[in-house]
Amino acid sequence: MFAKNSLSGVIQKLLIAILTFITIPVFMSLLGAELFGIFAIISTIGDLSRLTNVGFHIALIKFLSFQGKSRESSQDIIVAFVSMLAIMILMGAVLLLFNEFIILKILNVGKDYLGPSKFLFNCLVFANALLFIGMPFSAVLESLKQIYKVNIMQFVYSIIYWSLILLFVSFGGGLELVGIAILVAALVWFVFTVILSLRAWGPIDMDGFRGYYRASVRKQLGYGLKVYLSGVLGLFTEPLIKVLVSNFFGVTFVGFVDIGLRVRNQLTRILKGGLWPLFQYFSEMQDKKKAAFLVKDVQEKLIVGLIPISVILLFATNALVSFWIGENVDVITNVLLVITVGSFFGSLSVDPLGIYLGVNHPLRLFYNQIFMIIGISIPLLIFQEFFGFKAVYLGFLLSYIASFSHMMYCQRIYLNNMIFSEKSKFLKLVVYIASLVSLGLIIHFLKFSPLIILIITPPLMALFAYFLIRELKLVTKQDLYVYLDENHFITKKLDRLFK
Repeated sequence: MFAKNSLSGVIQKLLIAILTFITIPVFMSLLGAELFGIFAIISTIGDLSRLTNVGFHIALIKFLSFQGKSRESSQDIIVAFVSMLAIMILMGAVLLLFNEFIILKILNVGKDYLGPSKFLFNCLVFANALLFIGMPFSAVLESLKQIYKVNIMQFVYSIIYWSLILLFVSFGGGLELVGIAILVAALVWFVFTVILSLRAWGPIDMDGFRGYYRASVRKQLGYGLKVYLSGVLGLFTEPLIKVLVSNFFGVTFVGFVDIGLRVRNQLTRILKGGLWPLFQYFSEMQDKKKAAFLVKDVQEKLIVGLIPISVILLFATNALVSFWIGENVDVITNVLLVITVGSFFGSLSVDPLGIYLGVNHPLRLFYNQIFMIIGISIPLLIFQEFFGFKAVYLGFLLSYIASFSHMMYCQRIYLNNMIFSEKSKFLKLVVYIASLVSLGLIIHFLKFSPLIILIITPPLMALFAYFLIRELKLVTKQDLYVYLDENHFITKKLDRLFK
């Protein structure tokens, strides 16, 4: 089940990324640049759902996973739903009451577009309300290890979202019909998510709900707010970076950083989709030794997979930027490499530990976010006069080093282990990295054209990485059985690929 949930998460995130990449240019050309800009800025209302989610969703997954199907769990579901409904009613009322002020004064949309903008705004309020109050039901499915259903529904939502938008706009529809399309997609997602969760869970016991409400709220918020603090701090990290870069180097360089952040976010979002099922497993797992093994093993396998991706980026990004953008190639290449590859090893590689800490020591994630903000801010504030824009590279690198160091400290004190602590594994890792970098250098010195580099580097690197993984036994048949059913047809096919 873990492999099914994990793979569905990766596939769902990948398909949505591809779908978004294909549809946005078409949508923009059909709607027009000005109306698309209005749509983009009004769509930021979706971030309010993240700000108002004070941790009920994540808390519900944790407690339902641990408690199982019980009266206490049923009451927790009702409490979370009622509480989130109350929050959204209050927030929605404020947004609808002051919609004109928000659109004209805060979002700075012109009066000429006030009518269609208000309609779109109102539709987005109701759509986000449905997505918000549907989160407890999504949490039910996740707690039952049916994350693949959540991923399927998220993909269905994206398909309906973009299909209806493009259909309506292609027939001359404006912002009003775009709003209706988004509202319909949210309604379909909400209805089917509720149906799937209730079928999976069964009858919900509401006896004693009133007496239990306060205790459940305290329990869920006591945990959820700690996770929420880290999430909220993370929301403001990217805007802070962009403000600092804008003040010191100008808006042109903000654009370069934005490209790096967007590429990083897309890649890490896809890979994190495969790691998220660990949260449910750690929530129900009471064996600390087993959790320690799982964190360390997944981290090591993740690093083995990230290394060839990083080497491909190291030797092919310049060619990609030359072919894709064509201007400011060197600076954009450097930004992409520092932000993306740095995040792979400074943040993503320790994400399994981050998920474990999120379950058992959530405040550690808040502290980690603070270390990252300090790490990136200090070089920009102190060294920008000496190093110029290179201070941005230094800032990102220091933030990733600070994050990685803090997480390794946490792994030592909470789980009493470290990644690649065995000498034999570490030496194999060194040989693995050196071999892949050597292949990259050979391709680099052959001076191929950018297009040829983009065509040959990924498949050659992937095949060579597989050969090294197999021969060095960085992944073995026994490793597969930890995460896959030994009798499953996929396991039997993969079994032939490893020693």
